[in-house]
Amino acid sequence: MHLKDVIDQIVGGPPPVEPTDERPIISTVFARKKEGQFRPESEAMIIDMHAEEELKRYEREGLYYFLEVHLVQELWQDWTEYLKSHRGHKSPLDALIYYAENDGFPLEA
Repeated sequence: MHLKDVIDQIVGGPPPVEPTDERPIISTVFARKKEGQFRPESEAMIIDMHAEEELKRYEREGLYYFLEVHLVQELWQDWTEYLKSHRGHKSPLDALIYYAENDGFPLEA
């Protein structure tokens, strides 16, 4: 599945279950990078992470942390709201990719 498809599935689905002390599992998007970057067509999947140590295992397989599922939904909503008053800026998908790679939204879109 491509990153775009995974994101579409997340934003169109029910809210994810956030981790708690009783349920320390974090649903996380992992994706392969193309030419060193995440792209809409990058192979991607949702993985339920049980421990942070699992990151290294997925990286060895060529899958890199993108964002946690609950963050994808929150950030998508935030950027979609922003676009209502700022036409011509990056699409929500492009903004998510930028956020995942730079740990923040673009100042200039």
